This record gives sequence, structure tokens and C-alpha cells, in this order.
Amino acid sequence: MLHLLDDGLEAFLRAELGPAAAGLDVSFALPDKDWAAGVNRPTLNLFLYALSPVSSETAVGLEELERDGQRCRRPVLPRMAFSYLVSAWVADGRDEHRLLGAVLAVLTRTRPLEPPHLPEGLASVRPYPNLQLDMNPPDGTDLWPALGGRYHPSLSLVVNASVDPGFAVVTAPPPEEIGLSVVDRRQPERRDRRDLRLGPDQAATSSAARR
Repeated sequence: MLHLLDDGLEAFLRAELGPAAAGLDVSFALPDKDWAAGVNRPTLNLFLYALSPVSSETAVGLEELERDGQRCRRPVLPRMAFSYLVSAWVADGRDEHRLLGAVLAVLTRTRPLEPPHLPEGLASVRPYPNLQLDMNPPDGTDLWPALGGRYHPSLSLVVNASVDPGFAVVTAPPPEEIGLSVVDRRQPERRDRRDLRLGPDQAATSSAARR
């Protein structure tokens, strides 16, 4: 899943940045000193540094879906927060600020990550991921040394996405008819039976057979 999320993020940012993305490399590598020394083109780095459950979007219960023509039931998909450290790497400081500012303008409001940017493996999972800036980002003066790199201006992007483990139980189709019988135990000859036929787009109709 993570590589598909990376592909979707890159497609989204390239589309939103427009001309600013021309000639731009996008990397998801650890931005340590060795990596930084090898950067020779304008590069946008998105490093995944944390994964955690999204408590505010936690849902419980079961949901029904159709898969390969069969009705299925599964637990509601869990939502996870994927935190990316976003930094721009350009030789000229002004150009670097211009690129990071363009990314900031794209991410200043919560945005959905949806088709056509989502790869096929994620496009069928609902709800779609959403993108937002972290309002409580980690302290860069602590984070960058821990990553083995020099301090760099950066944004913290959080992607909330549903994780589909692929588990679902096939369920029986809905009933087309329900039968109800009532018998008097003292006088078994007294009985009543009603059959309810269930139409797909109409209320149930009943037919009675008495003895």
C-alpha cells in the first residue's frame, strides 16, 4: 500500500504544482547527509517518518460491499495517519523557497487524494485519503539530526488513509420470500401460514394459505 500512496502523492503534487514541477525530481528516500550530497537536480523530498492510527476517524461495526459479483461483509476499514517530512532541495536559496512555498500553497487546506491521481490499488478503497498539514509538527532541530541530515526548512504533511487488509466474508443474498407458520398446540388442525414475497424495489407483499 505504501508505494501506491507514494505514487498518488507524486501524481497529485505534480498536477497541482503545474509549471513549477517541470524538471523536478520527487524522492521518498531518507534525506540524510549521503543522500543530500548526491542531489544534483531540483528535488522535492517526501520522507515517511511516522505511521499511527487516526483516533478521530475511528469507526466500528460492519459494512457491506460487493466484490467480484458477490455480496460481502467486513469490519469497517481502519484509518491510519501517514506523516511525511516535505523539504525542497535546490542549489539557489530563493528557488528553494519558491518551490517550498508552492507546495505550501497547495497544502494550506485539507485536500482529498482521489482519482485520477490515485493508483488503481487505492482508487477502490473508500473513503479516499485526505491531505493536511500537521498542526503540531515535530521539532526540526531534533528530527533532522535523528535522521542523520543537516537541518532543512520543511513541512509536515499528514495523509489519513483507509487500510484494506483484504478480509471479507461472503454473505448470502437477501431473501426473496419469508414464510411464517402458526399452529395451535391443542388443536393442531388449526394453523395459519403466511408467505411474504420481497420485491427488490417495493414493499413486501403477502399471500396467505390457510387450513
